[in-house]
Amino acid sequence: MSIPSRAIESKTLSKYGPAALLTIHVGKEPDHQEFVAHESFLICRSEFFRRAVNGRWEEAETRVVKLPEDSSEVFARYLDCAYTNRATSELLDRPSYDILSWNDTRNIAHIDVHNLNRLYILADKLQDPATKNAAIRTLFRVFHWEHPSRRILSPSLSHISMVYENTPEHSPLRCLFVDITLRYPLEGLRQIMTELPREFLMDLAIMLQGIATNTADVARQNGVEAYLERS
Repeated sequence: MSIPSRAIESKTLSKYGPAALLTIHVGKEPDHQEFVAHESFLICRSEFFRRAVNGRWEEAETRVVKLPEDSSEVFARYLDCAYTNRATSELLDRPSYDILSWNDTRNIAHIDVHNLNRLYILADKLQDPATKNAAIRTLFRVFHWEHPSRRILSPSLSHISMVYENTPEHSPLRCLFVDITLRYPLEGLRQIMTELPREFLMDLAIMLQGIATNTADVARQNGVEAYLERS
C-alpha cells in the first residue's frame, strides 16, 4: 500500500519545518546571544541536546535551550563545526604562498590553540564526541605545522592550565598536550614549573618513565587516531 503524499509532506515538514528548529540562548540574560539550529542536526551529535528535547524538561516544551555560562563566540564555532564536521584554524587555512615569520606563526597558533581548546571543552560539556575529535584533529595539525625555520610549536602555560582546569582525568585532550610537551627539553619547563598544574606534571612524569629521551615526538609516533574518542 502506498503512503499518501500528504503523510510524506507532513513527515518532511516535521523534520525541516519551523517546528524542527531549536533556539539556543548563550550567555547570561538579558545580554545573551540567540542562535537557531536544526534539532535533528544537534541531537544526532550531542547527548546533551538529545536529553534536553526528549525528556520531561522545559526545553522540550519551549524549544529553547539555555547555556548561560557559555560564550557565544565559542558556541558559534561549535555550530560551524557541527555543520561542517571541521574545526577551523587560521594558521592551517592560510594560502600556502603566504609565508609567515616565526613570531607571526607562533602568535596565530597561540590563538588557534586557545580557540580549539575552548571548542573541545564546550563539546565535552555538550557530550559531542564528533566535535571533540574534530578539534583534536586540527590541534594535532597545528602543533605539527612545519615552519621554514624548522622550529616547532609548543603549548603555552595558559593552554595547559585551561585544559587541566576544564577536562576530567584521562581526557584525550590532556593526553595530547602531555605527549606534545615531550618533544621539548625539560630545561624549558623549569622556568614555569611552579605555575604548571600539578596533575599535568604528574602525567608528564609518568610518560617520561616510559620513553628513552624526553625529546621524542610521541604524539606523531602515536598518530592522531590515538587521541580520538570512539563512538
